[in-house]
Amino acid sequence: MATTTTERTGTAERGTGGTASRVGYLGAASFAIAAAWYGLATHGVTMATKPTPGPSVPVAEAQRQFMAWFVTTLHQERLYVGIAAVGFLCLMASAMFVRDLIGRDLPLTRIAVAAIVTGSTLWIVGSVAQLGAHRAVGLLATHDYSTETTSAIMFTSDMVQDALEVAAFVAIGIGMLVFARAAAQAHVPGRGWERFTLVLGTAALALAVLHVAKVGDGEDVLLLTIGAVLVPVWLVWSGRRFAR
Repeated sequence: MATTTTERTGTAERGTGGTASRVGYLGAASFAIAAAWYGLATHGVTMATKPTPGPSVPVAEAQRQFMAWFVTTLHQERLYVGIAAVGFLCLMASAMFVRDLIGRDLPLTRIAVAAIVTGSTLWIVGSVAQLGAHRAVGLLATHDYSTETTSAIMFTSDMVQDALEVAAFVAIGIGMLVFARAAAQAHVPGRGWERFTLVLGTAALALAVLHVAKVGDGEDVLLLTIGAVLVPVWLVWSGRRFAR
């Protein structure tokens, strides 16, 4: 009987480890694809470049040109935001696997999971709400509504999404830093993962600061680095550690 119970426990652990690894790979692929697509789209590779009217063009005409271009970007925006949302769901699941790896009952791991789940949820909610607002703007822009109306809706939704995005980056960054601290206190083997988690947490907090400051191109570079490199590596590394 004891042998049978042990075999079942071992099989369950291997199954959970395999799930953690698959979730890590799915999340890594989602983040990498979404980040790369976002970078290509915003730099005019996969869609038309944002119009830049000269100073002699009236404001109303410049707004009409912008809205005409903006409508063409909505389809791709829905796709890469949807893919990124899958990545954030996988990040939440991976955080729970890491909590079990370090110690489910440790206060620090609970705090880390709560922070990462909260941050990921804020990002998803804010981005989905923004997609809805952008869809409304697109419909209004193609039905002869004034540019003042569409611009007001777009500005408001973007400001709300910006606030939620900053809060999301802060929460995820804190969660990663707490995970690194928890791994150090629990003496989890493998200091490389601990240091990498520390780097990821610091990068997320720096991204929040740059997002608020809006200085230069540092935000875009760091966003692409985190989305296409740091988070995918962390997800795969974490999943493989749990599987082992």
